[in-house]
Amino acid sequence: MTVNVYPSTLPGEPIEQHQVSGITLEQWLRENAPGCIEGKGEARPISAAINGQLIPPAEWGELMLRHGVDVDLRVQPQGLEGALLAAVIAGVVAAASAFLLKPSIPGVNSGESSQGARLLEASAQGNQPKLGEVIPDQAGRCKKTPDYLTAPVRRFVDQRSQSLYLFFSLGLGHFERNTDDLMIGSTPVNSLPGVSYQFFEPGEDVSGHPATQNWYNAPEVGASTGSSGLRLRGVSVENAEYQGASKTEGAALFINSELPSSWMGDIRLVVNLLQSITVGSNRTSFFGDFRHLSAGVLVTIQGTILAGIYRVRSVTSGGMLLEDLNSGALLSNFPPGEYSVYIDRTGANYGVAERIEDRRGVVMQRYLSDGAIDSTWSAFPEIELTQVIVRPSDATPASLWTGPFAATPSSEKTTTIQWDIFCPNGLGYIEDDGTISERSVDVELEWSDPNGGSGSIVKTVTGATRDQIGWTFEADIPSSSPNVRQRRLTLEDTSTQALDRVEWYGLRSLLPTNANYPGVSTLAMVISGSDLIASQTENQISIIDTRKLPVWDGSQWTSDLHATRDIAPYVRYIAHSKGYTDDDIDMPELLRLDAIWKARGDTFDFITSTSTTMKDALNTALRAGMAEITIEHGRLRPVREAPRTVPEHMYTLQNMPGELRRKFTGPRPEDPDGVDVEYLDENSRTVEVVECRLPGDQGVRPKKVRLDGVGNRDKAYQIGMRERSRMAYQRWEYEWPTELDGLNSKYKSFCALADDVPGYGRSAILLDVDQVGSNTRLLSSEPFDWEEGKSYVVAWRRPDGTLSGPYPAQRGDSDDIVISQMDEVPVIYSDMEPPHLQWGTTERWCYQAIVEDVEPNGFDSVSLKALNYDARVYAYDDAVAPP
Repeated sequence: MTVNVYPSTLPGEPIEQHQVSGITLEQWLRENAPGCIEGKGEARPISAAINGQLIPPAEWGELMLRHGVDVDLRVQPQGLEGALLAAVIAGVVAAASAFLLKPSIPGVNSGESSQGARLLEASAQGNQPKLGEVIPDQAGRCKKTPDYLTAPVRRFVDQRSQSLYLFFSLGLGHFERNTDDLMIGSTPVNSLPGVSYQFFEPGEDVSGHPATQNWYNAPEVGASTGSSGLRLRGVSVENAEYQGASKTEGAALFINSELPSSWMGDIRLVVNLLQSITVGSNRTSFFGDFRHLSAGVLVTIQGTILAGIYRVRSVTSGGMLLEDLNSGALLSNFPPGEYSVYIDRTGANYGVAERIEDRRGVVMQRYLSDGAIDSTWSAFPEIELTQVIVRPSDATPASLWTGPFAATPSSEKTTTIQWDIFCPNGLGYIEDDGTISERSVDVELEWSDPNGGSGSIVKTVTGATRDQIGWTFEADIPSSSPNVRQRRLTLEDTSTQALDRVEWYGLRSLLPTNANYPGVSTLAMVISGSDLIASQTENQISIIDTRKLPVWDGSQWTSDLHATRDIAPYVRYIAHSKGYTDDDIDMPELLRLDAIWKARGDTFDFITSTSTTMKDALNTALRAGMAEITIEHGRLRPVREAPRTVPEHMYTLQNMPGELRRKFTGPRPEDPDGVDVEYLDENSRTVEVVECRLPGDQGVRPKKVRLDGVGNRDKAYQIGMRERSRMAYQRWEYEWPTELDGLNSKYKSFCALADDVPGYGRSAILLDVDQVGSNTRLLSSEPFDWEEGKSYVVAWRRPDGTLSGPYPAQRGDSDDIVISQMDEVPVIYSDMEPPHLQWGTTERWCYQAIVEDVEPNGFDSVSLKALNYDARVYAYDDAVAPP
């Protein structure tokens, strides 16, 4: 089904259209535009409607999006149109990313701006992945937007441009194509620089082309509302360090200025507090306030010749002993004297637990190197006035990581990951004279497998430009299902002169890849970002090609394949694809119709892309030639109605155990007064409508007919006019029983019927026949009502049930004698039922009927149903459509 997104409740075209199935409307909105389901009761920022009928929000959770149901979403006039529309569109983009699509290519530049040039991205929309759906099966010549076989992949080929790697399924079978008919939007690919492609026949090895690799794009990484990627946050330069006077009081630290507000919460800090200590004359004892230390912990001393890492042996109220880190021996080689040092537990970090009201003091909490709270710490050394250096710790907390995100689908493993870094504003520093100096940023990616295994990769990106730039990185990892996160290591400069924003643009993993696709033609394409390729949604990859099938060469079906639009080869192909052979098809009839279709120029151009039955597929193809499928004696037989002159069989009271029932349906006010045929025009490649009207039709209540596979306007008109003529002229229904005679007729047989209604034909048994010169004298079992001035005909039934005649008839010596000149004289056999006669005026000698149903009743009787034959039904079979 299609979700149409409109910018308002006013009339107009949708700004977005998306094919969705298998979920409810509420699920789709929750995944793609959660802001649109906020609200209580009926209050929602958007409305949903099907065929103009509003769907209450309470029913959105039950409305299943499926084939044939189109939903219109319209932003409601509540003062939030811009924000809501952005939410819908952003949600749609995110959904597309989740299903293998990525954001659009940036538009063609209108000139360089002060903010630099946009990245020459590459993108394609319109083509869709059809996961788990039917592989398209094409007949004839069609224009199509092929389906993705693997996820589209975009990589930065250099800092300023990308390449988009695409791999498509062109459908089942082989095709003939002109490469000029391969398009991006409405432009032939051959006229675009930077686009390369390669076609692969069914079963051909595709593994040598990079576009055929099966990459999974992590849907969480990419465009978000207001940005093209996920921003990698970092501590800003101005918030990088505080250095100045301070005093301590328990776990509180007081300074002469406010700590940056960004240091509140989960940020981990290093606190270097300068304190005075004394080394005793025994070169072993340390004297000072060591309440922040405890026996057994490692301690780091900075700032003097005492610098190093040691283990605390013991701590008293005024002193401390240290021991060797490795041997555990008491250290006794420290130079005696007074020192000013930074001394703290090794690896300790601090977090702001509470801000003092005057905003110049904070209560701290100490953390161990593993992130756990240090339960042995309760206070800083008691210092009235000293120098302190506070800066963010290298142990960046989880709140500054972006992620983690699963790099693979559930239960899948990979050995290769790729990720993209993007600088949307460029990278560098704008000097006072306007020049841009170079700047580098370190970015760390960390991966971990829930079942074990992890790793870290640091990459440096460098630039000196205000243009958008990006990088693609790749790494091989052990086979795993990694969760990936990323962070910025380099301090972020938020100065207005700094070009320093870094985003995480993409994440993907390489999954097992097929080397070939049996039975399916494929296309691999690489599009390099270029100013010559626009980046709007009309940039769809399309192609016009023609299916290749065996064809009839006049004596046999060819063993090699030929491009064809003919109906018969595709009908044969459908049957063969389901296990039928030529022996299972009424081949003489199919070839007879093939000659008719070719002479008329009837073709079938259609792509079957949904599940269907073999019968429906055959009827869809045959309908293009005004035919349909039936089964006769266990064989597939195509049937096409056409003008008739001689009935095939005759049914009268002589071989009807019961009566002939006739029913006439007269015109009713509610009957359609025309037919409107929708078809895909072969020239404009758009759906058009041709109006089919008989004289007197007003077209107020036309019947809507969709005609698949017919692209010629005249052909669509001819088929529509035949349907309209049937509705107007075939109003008599006939039903009658027979013995086993009825099995002589088949679907759409042309028959002559008779009963005993006065004014119509009469039937009888032939009692005797004589040949007198050129005249044949027939003796009837019943007298006929001859009238002067009228012309009469007579027909007779052969032993096989077929009809001979009608022939001109004259009255003989009596009312039961008929004189006629016949091409074939009947013979009466003593051991067979005698021939039946059918007599009447030239205009009303029988009811001419087309058999619609033959139904056996047990082993000895058959019921038949038919409609009246009317030559006017076929009057428009060669007509030209009105303009």
